[in-house]
Amino acid sequence: MLRVYHSNRLDVLEALMEFIVEQQRLDDPFEPEMILVQSTGMAQWLQMSLSQKVWHCRQY
Repeated sequence: MLRVYHSNRLDVLEALMEFIVEQQRLDDPFEPEMILVQSTGMAQWLQMSLSQKVWHCRQY
């Protein structure tokens, strides 16, 4: 299914992405999930931002 979310503020998209990842988990954790973004820089920023938040939440 294709869903399009848009905003001119990256922090809004980050919060939305974090919410979607947490609330709409895939049944199979090994199933690949594709997320398309506008640019490589945006993709890298989202990866770093989300990985920091997930890491802090799951760190023992």
